[in-house]
Order: sequence, then C-alpha cells, then structure tokens
Amino acid sequence: MNIRSTYIIIYSFVLLFPLHLIGQSSSSTQERLLKLTRISINENRCHDALNYLDSLENVPLSKEGEMETFSLRGKAYSLLALEENCRDSSNFDICSDYAEKTVIWFEKILNYTQKDELFHIYAQAELNRFYDNLITEGAAEFIKNNTQSASFFFRQAIYINHTDPIILRYSMIASELNQDFEKALEYSDMLLEVNYDSVEVYESRAFYYENLKNPKKAIQEVDKGLEKYPLHYSLVYRGLGICVREHWYNKGLSLILPLVKKYPSDEKALMNIGMLYESLEKPDLAMLYYTRAINVSPTRLDAYLNISQLQFMEAVKIQKVIMNWSTNKQKEKYKNIHKSELRKKAKFYLNLTYLNAKKAYLLDKENKDALTTYYNASLLLNRSKELKELEESLEVK
Repeated sequence: MNIRSTYIIIYSFVLLFPLHLIGQSSSSTQERLLKLTRISINENRCHDALNYLDSLENVPLSKEGEMETFSLRGKAYSLLALEENCRDSSNFDICSDYAEKTVIWFEKILNYTQKDELFHIYAQAELNRFYDNLITEGAAEFIKNNTQSASFFFRQAIYINHTDPIILRYSMIASELNQDFEKALEYSDMLLEVNYDSVEVYESRAFYYENLKNPKKAIQEVDKGLEKYPLHYSLVYRGLGICVREHWYNKGLSLILPLVKKYPSDEKALMNIGMLYESLEKPDLAMLYYTRAINVSPTRLDAYLNISQLQFMEAVKIQKVIMNWSTNKQKEKYKNIHKSELRKKAKFYLNLTYLNAKKAYLLDKENKDALTTYYNASLLLNRSKELKELEESLEVK
C-alpha cells in the first residue's frame, strides 16, 4: 500500500466517523424525548409533553419516530380539549383550538399511512374515541342544563363528523336553548342535507326565523313541512300562530280549514277558524264556527263567551243604526230596509247574547266577561223594549 492509498483510507474514516456519531446522537435524542413525552402524557402533563415534542422539530426523525410524534401530539391535544376547564365559556376558544389540533394531527397519520398499518389503525381508534368522549361530555352537560358547554362539546364533535343526525339534532336543540337561532338554523340545514327532514326540523326552523324577525321565511318553512307532512297538527298550529301575530288571517284560514275538513269535530280548530273570521270582520261565519264548536262540546266556555260577545257587538251596531235612523235611512245601504226589520234583528242577536252569556256564566260564575256580557244584554233588551213602547205611544198621539 502506498502513501496516497493510506491517506485516502484515513480521510474517509475521518469523514464517516462524525456522521456515525451524529446518527447515534439523533437516535438517542429522539428516543429520550419521546420517552419523556410518553411519561408526561401518562401523568397528564400535556403541556410538558408538547414542549418535548417541540424540541424534536430540529432532530432528524425516522418514519416511525415522525408518526409517533404525530400520534403523541394528537393524544396530548385530545386530553387538553377534554379538561375540566373546557366547560368554562371563557376557555372555549383555546379548547376549540385543542380539539382542532387533535383532529389535524391524527388525520395527518391517516393521510400518510395505509389502512393496514399500525399507526393508521391507532390514529383512527384514537379519533373515534375522542369523538365518543366529546359526545359523552356534551350529553352530560346537556343533562345538567349547561347548554353552553354542551353546545361547545357538540360543536367539536361535528368538526369530526358532520353527518351524524343525532349529534346534529342535539346541537340544534342546545343552540335553541342558548337562543343562538342562527347557529340552530345552521345545524338544521345540516340535518336537511343528511335527509333528516322530520316535522320537528321544519317546525323548529319556522320558530328560529320568527325569532330572527323574518316571519315570511318562517311561514315558508311551515309550507315546506306541510308539503311533506300534510295536515300535521303541530305544523299547522305553528303556522297559525305566525299568521295571527302578523295579521295574515286569510293565510291562517288556508292552513286550518283543510284540517277541519278532514276532522270536522276538532273543536280547537273550529274555535280558531271562528276567531280568524272574526278578525276578518265576517261575523256570520265566525258565529257559524263558534256554534259548530258548541255542538261538538256543549260545555266549552270560550265558545259561549266568544259568540255571546260577538252577538252583542252586532246588536249594538244595529241599535246605533236605529238611533240615527233619520240619517241612515237616506243611505243606499238601508234604503230598502224597514226600521222594524232592524229592530227584530237586533232583538234576535240580543236574545242569543243573553242565552249564550248566561250559559257561559253558569259554566264559570267567576268569569267577569261572561257576567258583564250577560248583564249588558239584559239591560239592552229592557231598554229596547222601553224605546219600542215609547215610539208606539208617540205614533198613537
């Protein structure tokens, strides 16, 4: 061997020796920090674990080492996202960040590995476990009426799986209880996307839109629901409530008249139709439906009370016309009507008022409205009789 060959061998050894030492140093550092991380997680010192993992960022890692750092980060963040302080609304933002990072790190493993690989199986199992724990925590908070923290845990669960109708439904209800109607609408949209289009969803959406001061959208949701679930009782009455509050009485009738057509003995529906016609100033139709309600339920107090008050008002209107007859008889409306016909009609309404108000009073003697109507009808009947006798005596003279 010549001097040149000896030099090359020595030079190569000098170059390779540091690299070998560096490889050994990196491997031992990796194992040491991973071990410290595992111990910290087992002792629930997750922030310490994350610090050790941060120290590994500048250390060359094997594929297994890299996958383990991902899994340990996911595990640490999952524990932080479920800590007791995450039930406090002041910590929702940081805890939400923990939950998102949990998903991010476990999904990295799922994206970088095959389904049959150990790390892939582990990551999927941990992600499923985290999802189940979030739902369990949310349900526990929901039961305790802590709807804000329940919403928080449900929201994190939806970040993992947004197609589970059960968790979406609970999230919708929790948001409703928190009066976060926009968020509740968002969850109801997601429910419809997964074909969970029950009556409850449409009824709830109508309620949310009404609370968001958008009654037109609210009634549209009722119509959509009734297209799928015709004549559904709760949907009809949800829509009816909106129509009454917005004074859309004709629309209200369009919702409830089909219900009575199918169920002619539905006294509640009959009463509501009577009130709608009364609001539309159609007293004859209103009295017709109040009468139908009485025929179905002869002891229904509000039916007797409503019809007696309406009959009394009609009688008073006619009495006013009679009292100003010299002027009214010149009007086209009354040109072919005789005064005596009006008097008979007024008396007819007063007699009905008297009978119905008396019935209402007998059903509930503590009801002041029934007593007042009964008393006024009696008074006006006597007064009408006196006026008639006075007019007849004047005519004789």
